[in-house]
Amino acid sequence: MGAQSYLWLGWILAILWFGTCACTVAWALFDVRATSLRRCPKCWHDLSGIAGLCCSECGRWAKNEQQLHRRKPRRLPAYLALGAALAGALYIHDRVVTDSWMAIIPDRMMSQVACFAPSTGVGERALNEVRIRAVRGVLSRGSLLDLIEHAALGDADAPVHATKWRDRYASILGAAAAHEIINGQPDDESVSDSGEISLALRSIPPRIRCASPSKWFEDDPVVVGLNIDCYWIEPPDFLARVSWDSSSAMQYSGSDQPDAGCVRRAGAAGAAGANIVLGRLPKGSHDGRIIVEVTQVGSRDDESPPIRAEFPAHIQVMPSPIAELPRISGTEVDAAVGAVCRDGLLLWPASPGRAAFRFNIDATASTEFEGVLFGAQILACEAGVVRRSIRTWWMGGPRSAESLHWEIALEDEAALARVPLDGSGWTLRVASMPSIACRSAPAPAPTLPTRIWEGAFEVPLTISPMTGVPQPRPWRVVDDSGPASSKSASGDSARTTGSTVR
Repeated sequence: MGAQSYLWLGWILAILWFGTCACTVAWALFDVRATSLRRCPKCWHDLSGIAGLCCSECGRWAKNEQQLHRRKPRRLPAYLALGAALAGALYIHDRVVTDSWMAIIPDRMMSQVACFAPSTGVGERALNEVRIRAVRGVLSRGSLLDLIEHAALGDADAPVHATKWRDRYASILGAAAAHEIINGQPDDESVSDSGEISLALRSIPPRIRCASPSKWFEDDPVVVGLNIDCYWIEPPDFLARVSWDSSSAMQYSGSDQPDAGCVRRAGAAGAAGANIVLGRLPKGSHDGRIIVEVTQVGSRDDESPPIRAEFPAHIQVMPSPIAELPRISGTEVDAAVGAVCRDGLLLWPASPGRAAFRFNIDATASTEFEGVLFGAQILACEAGVVRRSIRTWWMGGPRSAESLHWEIALEDEAALARVPLDGSGWTLRVASMPSIACRSAPAPAPTLPTRIWEGAFEVPLTISPMTGVPQPRPWRVVDDSGPASSKSASGDSARTTGSTVR
């Protein structure tokens, strides 16, 4: 028998307990049924053989004949019943003081209060209690289903995926997914279908997020951030097409991506976002819309319609500072960039072909590099042939880790699977890219850019073996026909200091 069954049993026993106590007190003290014996209402002396209303023992006068036929109160049973009721009340008070008064309310009752009560006052407290139970994993499956169905409809003041909606239901939905994964089989408290929670979670549409820069440079293609969140237990692959809709047409060269950036996201919950490279915009102010169309790939429902979302964008395109900013070069700054890449290539023997670079951004975090824009193309080469290419940019100084961004341009997994652990025959080639170094300049920063790094070097490739299984690549750039290419979508910024794996 589960915890909720014990809680319901406790409520039933409490009702029976206090009901019995109340009935006992009423029977013992307030029984007004008449008796055939005549007794004094004060001393209860037997007046059967005495005429009149006056007691011969104590002298008490009764008001009428009915008072002489009252039953004698049963004080001992009344005291025992009151003591039992007090003991039960003290026990409930101890439970309320230890946890809260909501801790003694069953899940189904609490979930109904949380769903239909106003979002303030009692309703908010009930929702907090349900959230705590869900995170602890003690909320019953039936209550989870009620909450998921209510969350899928949204609230009057919190539409689905709004900030207030996520504050209310995100932890509950995450706990529901974990509950279904861990306790997939139904128990005595669950619904009959163990996949009911999974189906209910799929009724909540994915959340699409797209962020465009407010400032950019005219010589660099515009980069927008894209991510897709869902609470599904087994999320399918998502195919996303991103395009620019405005009277200001984007300009494309032969090396740019087509008008609609198309990426495929593997079905992994909580994956990092992708940076989608669009075209170039001329200098000036541009208002438009970022249009995102998301289609499910490999879903159980093959006929699910695409999800379309539009995001207003205002981009101020400024003249590129490449020509105006002075260059910084030399062995000292090259050594600092080399220290950023000193860990070389990370390999996972358990996952052949899976590799990553680790960036030690602290090497350029000194005040000596304050305001220096770094843009680098980092290549892992096998006998001079590029097998992995990544472009990264950041601003030097004490806050350099906050401005780190990156994008994977090429990843030959077949070649990376045969990299020897000693790195023989492989080299690491690093070259500056001033055009992408300026990408870190429009971001809010306490220091204005002052210089741009310029240089190049090539060193033997260091191999760092990793244990365990790496997180799969969530994003891949695809063409309109759908198959994934060897080019991975770009990643988001790193919000940590020290070493960063890319």
